[in-house]
Amino acid sequence: MQARRHQQLARLALMLLVTGVTAGASAQSPRDGVIPIFTFHGPVTSSSEAEQAEVLLHVLLKTKRKPDGAFIVRTVSYAETYELQEGRRFAPIPDQLTIALEHSDDEDNWSPTYLQMLGMLQGEGPFVHEINIPAQHATQEMRLRVLDWAIYYIVDLSAVADDNPHGPASAASGAFTNAVVIGDMRTKNATTGAQVLATHMAHHFSLGFDLYMLYVRGSDLGRAVEANPITAKYVEQGKLKIVSLDALRVPLYDKAQSAYDPIKLIAYNHAALSLWGDRARLAVLDSDEMWSAKEAASTIDTWFETCFPGCDVLSVGRVEVVCDDCIKNGMSELEYFGQHWDAAEPTEILRNFTKVISFHKDPKSIFDADKVGQVWLHVPFPLAESKVVNVQVNEARFDSLQDCVFVVHFPNLFGQRIDNTFTSVDRHHWVANRHRKNTGLFGNMLELTTSV
Repeated sequence: MQARRHQQLARLALMLLVTGVTAGASAQSPRDGVIPIFTFHGPVTSSSEAEQAEVLLHVLLKTKRKPDGAFIVRTVSYAETYELQEGRRFAPIPDQLTIALEHSDDEDNWSPTYLQMLGMLQGEGPFVHEINIPAQHATQEMRLRVLDWAIYYIVDLSAVADDNPHGPASAASGAFTNAVVIGDMRTKNATTGAQVLATHMAHHFSLGFDLYMLYVRGSDLGRAVEANPITAKYVEQGKLKIVSLDALRVPLYDKAQSAYDPIKLIAYNHAALSLWGDRARLAVLDSDEMWSAKEAASTIDTWFETCFPGCDVLSVGRVEVVCDDCIKNGMSELEYFGQHWDAAEPTEILRNFTKVISFHKDPKSIFDADKVGQVWLHVPFPLAESKVVNVQVNEARFDSLQDCVFVVHFPNLFGQRIDNTFTSVDRHHWVANRHRKNTGLFGNMLELTTSV
């Protein structure tokens, strides 16, 4: 045990040397709208752990200037250990994680202002904190501290705010930016993965979304995205932001130790922080899930302004859909996608994903990034003043006209071929009316089927 402890401390020292973590370090001003990362290290104890653990804690910090000169600060933090032992979670769970910004008086005495931890759905993190800093303190450099650890960083809130890509001030009015986050898209064939992403984006842009944030590990998918004519165009137009999980210092967590995906959790909370304060909505999805709507309510603004006015968090159930031709031809959906995808009409292939096999209560959400705390998998923690609307789609309400928005899930897109024996619901659904052909045999079929 002692040898193991020395080995862990040696790795800790090496990583600190590489990352340059020192007491009293100054934070570099973020470039090109990148949220600055502050890496701390120290011991964490928890009632759920048998012994104390040495961890690295990465803290992402964003701040916005308020009209009265004060600043509002929000952080997202996540921890890592060096060896995940059997039965241990992806990061230690501290009994209390305190983060503080310290300000000094004329005699160089430092006083802390503690950030408030916002609501959590699960205690494993990532953790979200927020605080208002009065104008008289925000004009000076402050110290960022975690727990009682000796390390601190010098933070200039004004400089951090000025580097926000959407400006230093909080946006309280105006049109929303509607974004989608895809966390750590995994596929063995990066080229086909880029095709799936191109279709995913073209579909959602037709529904009124403006921006995608794609989180990637390594360079394979990034190169495929740059080589794909559709996604390359979106990158050039600024509609697709590729975020490196390596640059965020996101460790390679062992998913086998958890019932959830910690890498996705960090991606989702980073995306929410990136949009926080900028009047933006965020849809959290996997690449085999798509939002859809009835023809009369076919844009995201309609969902929030007409269907559910005043809504801050929209949580919706899923329709499970498979590829009809794939069942008939005995091939996997991903193979079918790669063979039939057309760059000239990237959404055309969705016409073949029409067979409804079931309904799923597991919701997906779109939310105002300012109105939530921790984002857990596909559901955020709504803050006290938030208005939440839950929509469940099921077979009994399949033809209901009151359901204007729903989520379509392709459960076998990255899996194997599904047999006809599993297609128990004798229904058909088109992901979005705008992608349907209104002539010939397909047009005649439309008269016999109804969207959710």
